[in-house]
Amino acid sequence: MRGMRVLATSAIALALMTTIVGQSTEERGRIDPQSAERAADSVYDLIRSTVEKAGGDLSRDSIHLVFGFSTGHFAKDPLRAEAARMTAQNLADRLLVVGDKFSVFAWEMDLWEHTLEPHWGVEVTSNGPEVVTTFSNVLPLSPMKGSVGGHDTEHAIVEALDRLSGDGNVVLVLLTNDAASVVGRAGQRLIGSNDPRYREWMGRVERAPTVNEGGASIVLNYTAYLPTGGAVERTVEAIVLARKPFVAAPLSEPRPDRVVRTAVAEPEPEIPPAEPAPAPRAETLPSSGGSWLGTLLTLLCGLVLLVGIVWFIVWLYKQFLAPKPLRLKINDKVIDETSKPEGETIVKLVGEGLGAEGLVIQKMPPVELFLVKKTRRGIRLEALESVSVFRVEGEEVAGRSYELSNDREYNVELEVRDESEGVPQTKRTTILFELRRSET
Repeated sequence: MRGMRVLATSAIALALMTTIVGQSTEERGRIDPQSAERAADSVYDLIRSTVEKAGGDLSRDSIHLVFGFSTGHFAKDPLRAEAARMTAQNLADRLLVVGDKFSVFAWEMDLWEHTLEPHWGVEVTSNGPEVVTTFSNVLPLSPMKGSVGGHDTEHAIVEALDRLSGDGNVVLVLLTNDAASVVGRAGQRLIGSNDPRYREWMGRVERAPTVNEGGASIVLNYTAYLPTGGAVERTVEAIVLARKPFVAAPLSEPRPDRVVRTAVAEPEPEIPPAEPAPAPRAETLPSSGGSWLGTLLTLLCGLVLLVGIVWFIVWLYKQFLAPKPLRLKINDKVIDETSKPEGETIVKLVGEGLGAEGLVIQKMPPVELFLVKKTRRGIRLEALESVSVFRVEGEEVAGRSYELSNDREYNVELEVRDESEGVPQTKRTTILFELRRSET
């Protein structure tokens, strides 16, 4: 019986480990590969035109392809982080040939070392698929240790170009959630676009034209599939620039529009001669006296294993699949939303003087601020017209809505334009949202 308990326990443990690993993978969702490939094609065209304006020829000149990733948002928005990595990998696959070099760096308020592998000035010595593997192994996967968010884009450009100042064929591609620099917490300082080193470098590079106020060269659109079955749109902003004048060694042969990577065929192993088959052994039949006992033990083992599996399935459902009520607390107010269906408004957040219309946020003018709606995994904040800017944990929200789904607290900062006293002024406050999944 001890052996049967060990067998049942091992089966349950194996199934549990498999389920937990699978769940962590599914929770991230996935980026549609076709949208990532389209994004890479758009950046490729922008690189080609920028190099030409800098005096180079992408089809004949070697390049030092440099990717920078802002990582302050990686933990909060892993899908956007994955979209940036996929785009960079597609570009490396399409562009890099023998004679090129590549570099990869991560930045927040400053550049930081995200990997122990060589990732500055890596020479491309083959046109095989191992080039893309080497490149993929040095892409950043997480934010900086102790990160508080934020990123200084101008500082990153200066530091990267200073480090690579000896190469006249640098093509720099910055991938970020927002091309504009933003602090992660109060007290941090940005160098700004008037910094003398930044202004000097802007005279020595060809920067692709900007398409928005933040300074992005292009805004890339992606479709992300969620584990719940739905889909959301994600954007990544890119900045593209090239050294000017573009000075590069020529390639040994023209760069194709898309590199075809073929692995070198390995010689097939020699097959040893087959050994003669062993002579058949006579089958020994159990005695009739012991056959019923063996059958009984087999049935008992099967029964114990079946009970263990059923128990595990029930436990797994209760732990991971059965819906648990969501407890929502806004500042000091507990909100009862268990009866609300998905997609409906739980509560409206308003300023002082509009208490009849929703939950009042103190020190805010008499305007409507947010709609708080229920989603499958938590709640979604939808900013109303009066809110000019809002941030979640110090990271500015690019759109007008943000989903809170983790079992944790969120600090949401907002800015509202107040004209109630005749003189326009901006008022700011922070709202604390607390989401907890309680056991049934």
